[in-house]
Amino acid sequence: MRYDYYGYPDDFIFRFQKAVKTMTAAQVQTAAAQYLKPEQIVTLIVGNKGAIQPPLETLNTKVTPLDVTIPEPLS
Repeated sequence: MRYDYYGYPDDFIFRFQKAVKTMTAAQVQTAAAQYLKPEQIVTLIVGNKGAIQPPLETLNTKVTPLDVTIPEPLS
């Protein structure tokens, strides 16, 4: 139903799989160089900062902690 909604052919998934299987490493590298921008990558890590090992600061990149604690409801 989704393929029909977006105008994809009924055999889209099979065409897509075939196209992926025929890609060469050089084509993957070319696409990666065109579309992936490492300097713009953001990694979101959720968890107890003290329990994450090794510490995030060892990543040699800027770490910006955000407090997402859900406050207790007011009674």
